[in-house]
Amino acid sequence: MEQYQKAAVLLNEFEAQILASILEENKIPFNIESYYDMAYDALFQMQNGWGYVETSTEHVDEVSKLLESIRESVPDPDQENLENQENPEENLEENDQDPEQENSF
Repeated sequence: MEQYQKAAVLLNEFEAQILASILEENKIPFNIESYYDMAYDALFQMQNGWGYVETSTEHVDEVSKLLESIRESVPDPDQENLENQENPEENLEENDQDPEQENSF
């Protein structure tokens, strides 16, 4: 059996599912492991990320690049929330509605 090597840490299950789909499509051998441990109630996931992907040594760079492209193409909701907190006035203007119009039928 081939030796597998840790290629990258995965941030969440969504990212893991997308990467798994792409790797299967490209017939790249891989294994995805979650850090979840029922005894510690996801403590390791909060500290270390959701999990990791491992693959054969020859595919490590390719898997890392695929994961990087996934992260660039999918917006990070945490980053969006941070930006919204930095500019609260802009968000109020976008969501500003006349309260009377809101309740009229």
